[in-house]
Amino acid sequence: MTIHGTVSRLREARVAVTVRGAVGRADQTLDALIDTGYEDYLTLPTNIVAMLDLPFARDQEIQVVGGGLVTLPVYYAVIIFGGKEMAGEVMAADNPPLIGMALLDGYDLHIEVVAGGNVSLTPMPLTPA
Repeated sequence: MTIHGTVSRLREARVAVTVRGAVGRADQTLDALIDTGYEDYLTLPTNIVAMLDLPFARDQEIQVVGGGLVTLPVYYAVIIFGGKEMAGEVMAADNPPLIGMALLDGYDLHIEVVAGGNVSLTPMPLTPA
């Protein structure tokens, strides 16, 4: 299933991602930025992590733009992306939701880099190892 999104007027590639909340909490579908410089799965704002009541996994030190190191909390989550449900981890950060390269693994990414341009993520055919 191809995932479609758009490019914002600030030239940010955006697509939707859904995160399953803890029992009794509603799933949240979020408009997330694609960040090809981010290696992990997903970051979520701290208020969304709290609303979903995600279970804490650990703290993780990461390098941010500019070379500095910060420690962010990591939570377990069920991520629904491209019609597939997967167990993963999300980092809580005070920024908009970011989709990293781990979540994009196995997709062909195409971006028309103009305001209002199309973003498409198409699953790549499986190749033998």
